[in-house]
Amino acid sequence: MIDLEATASQTLRADSDIDNRVDGRVWLNMPAKPAFPAILIRRTGGVHEVAFQGAVFTDQAELDLHCYGGSRVEALTLAQRALTVLCGATDTFTAKPFSLLRIPDSTMPQDNGRDRERYILTVSVAGH
Repeated sequence: MIDLEATASQTLRADSDIDNRVDGRVWLNMPAKPAFPAILIRRTGGVHEVAFQGAVFTDQAELDLHCYGGSRVEALTLAQRALTVLCGATDTFTAKPFSLLRIPDSTMPQDNGRDRERYILTVSVAGH
């Protein structure tokens, strides 16, 4: 069965624009000493063995991508690029956007004392 979280992480890392922005920092778990900008992928739900419109998917997941940046523009640009990459990876899985919310992270303060800028992109991903 496809590991959708790992596959999404590999797909994002393989994109040169994202890699240039985050320098390989696409995580499935937050490291003890994180550096930014970065993307943290969290599975929030989903089901296995789903039949939809005649196709059978081996896994379906709701993923939250926490896109961190030093500014709103940096975090939003990272989220928008991640969405473009995931929706374009049709040979690996099917991705459908659900929401994009700006929620600065108070647990990851910036050097200036402000909360770390973060956009949370929620996508539904189905593996085939």
